[in-house]
Amino acid sequence: MMNKGFTLLETLVAVAILMITIASAFGLAPEGLMGARFAKNQTTATYLAQEALEVVRNMRDNAMFFSPDTSDPYHWLSNVSHCIDIKCTVDPIEERLEPCSDTCPPVKSVKTIDGGIAYGNGRLFSTDSSAQDTIFTREITLKKTFNTLIGRDDTEAVVTVKVSWKEGRVTKVTEISESIFDWWTFTK
Repeated sequence: MMNKGFTLLETLVAVAILMITIASAFGLAPEGLMGARFAKNQTTATYLAQEALEVVRNMRDNAMFFSPDTSDPYHWLSNVSHCIDIKCTVDPIEERLEPCSDTCPPVKSVKTIDGGIAYGNGRLFSTDSSAQDTIFTREITLKKTFNTLIGRDDTEAVVTVKVSWKEGRVTKVTEISESIFDWWTFTK
């Protein structure tokens, strides 16, 4: 009579192959989690940078629409002129730019009524006891640009927003630059 089944050696080999397969799958899991965390942080940083650009554009538009002064060629920059060539942080709720001392403070976050998260710096975030520092730091700088087409430096500025954060020991950075223009003044 012949016995059918696995020998002890065959069983050990099958278990070893199974263990190697499981171990390699578990080895990939932390890398996947790190990749997901980086993607989340990169997305948040991009949104923070885009928000700062939108605030600066809105401040420029408000200066042109609500306090036009055609005698001042830089009136369109009046709401943001204190941040030309220096680092500033943004208060998106009150639409204000605040100069940073040496380094800009971390962006704060607060929970909203609907369960979301609001990010920013400024009075509201510094007085709210539930506001917490995040891993993100946001810097905004403006630089006047010489417009070679018309030969003037009072019609264009470059806004640069840099959002940085730490991933372990490495500092990651998302940076967006955009030119803004005095599109309102027709006499230039």
